[in-house]
Amino acid sequence: MSLRRRLVLTVVGLTLVVLVGWSTLLVLVSARELRQESELRASQALDLLRGPSAVALSRHEVESLDPLFEGAAQGDLLEVGVLDTQGMVVAHSDASRYGERIEDAFVLEALESQERVTERVELDGVSALRLAVPVETRSEMGVVRWGTLVAVVSVERVDGAILRTMAWLAGGSMFMLLVLAAMTWSLISTRLVRPMDGMLLAAQSIKNGDLSARVPVNEPDSLGEIAVLAGVFNGMARQIEGQTSILEGRVARRTAELERANSELARINQRLSRAVARLADIAKTDGLTGLLNHRSFQEKLNLELQRCMRQEHPLSIVMIDVDHFKAYNDTHGHPAGDQVLREVSRLFRVNLRELDIVARYGGEEFAVVLLDTPKGAAGLVAEKLRQAVLDTDFPQADLSQPEGRITISLGVASFPDDGLAPGELIQMADVALYEAKRRGRNRVIQAGELLSMIRTKK
Repeated sequence: MSLRRRLVLTVVGLTLVVLVGWSTLLVLVSARELRQESELRASQALDLLRGPSAVALSRHEVESLDPLFEGAAQGDLLEVGVLDTQGMVVAHSDASRYGERIEDAFVLEALESQERVTERVELDGVSALRLAVPVETRSEMGVVRWGTLVAVVSVERVDGAILRTMAWLAGGSMFMLLVLAAMTWSLISTRLVRPMDGMLLAAQSIKNGDLSARVPVNEPDSLGEIAVLAGVFNGMARQIEGQTSILEGRVARRTAELERANSELARINQRLSRAVARLADIAKTDGLTGLLNHRSFQEKLNLELQRCMRQEHPLSIVMIDVDHFKAYNDTHGHPAGDQVLREVSRLFRVNLRELDIVARYGGEEFAVVLLDTPKGAAGLVAEKLRQAVLDTDFPQADLSQPEGRITISLGVASFPDDGLAPGELIQMADVALYEAKRRGRNRVIQAGELLSMIRTKK
């Protein structure tokens, strides 16, 4: 609900409470006065009949009362009668009720009371007031009670007057409320809500980034306090705009500095990443041949052997040594020897699969791991490598090598036939390599052949 509606409802509600309270008080006072006036008039009428009734009852001449009571029931006086001390009707405006004994609670109370007794009743659908006054005479001997005068007076006119008063008050109150609501609405709208709406719009604009938004302060209908508040608000907005402009300048400068620093840091990180990658590559590979070094070969072999154990796949190791390499190196120099090692490495990479692992084991010795390769296939691969080196023309090989060619010797061991642990497989392949060199070099020996030879000699 808007502020305008809440304020109007509050003012109208408080006014309504006051008007309802005041109207209710006026109606109650007016009703009491009208009923008292009606009761007084009825009592005065009964007082006029008390004297003749006392005389007639004291002389036992009740017949003389008939003419007096026959025309008494007029206007608001609906009926009137005289009761003796026993509650029997001795005279009445309705002659048919003569001799009737009335014994209701009201009459019994009236017969005992020395004062006037009243009661509100409904008589044939008509709202009425029932009154009773004692009929008595006073003398030096005291007070003598002769009977009771009873009358029924209509209060319809009184009730109608009360209702008209209530209707007039209700109509007047509603009219006053409507006028007050309209005046309050207009006053609040022009003097309070419209300036507050201006401040709200300015605050929303500042919140959305428009720091130049201001509250108009030249409203002729705005309250002085609202104008002061608008001025304070505009002052705060100007301060915020100024501080924001200063901060934006600082942020822009700092952002440019950070961008330059980040750019430089990115270049440093890039160089560092390349250096780290280079160091990692150096740590894993042989600097001369580009193959894996001895340590990386051991790590790879352990991982792949564990995988083969889990998956129950075969694996083979080939240990390789360049024949008479020392003689070639001593004859032609270390650079020529290094070139031979690089060329042999290239031949290995060309003739092996990408998934196979080839490493420089040390000096002129190489090691190959043939993944998912059983013993028989491993022997064929080793023979292929031997033939590739043999078929390659190396510079000046005829001057230093016994047969004029660079050759290699190879020893093969397979998992699980020749061993289950990495060290065991390397040892078996190395023994096979030694046997190949012992037999004259330039050949492939499998570890299984050694075992067969040992069993045959035994």
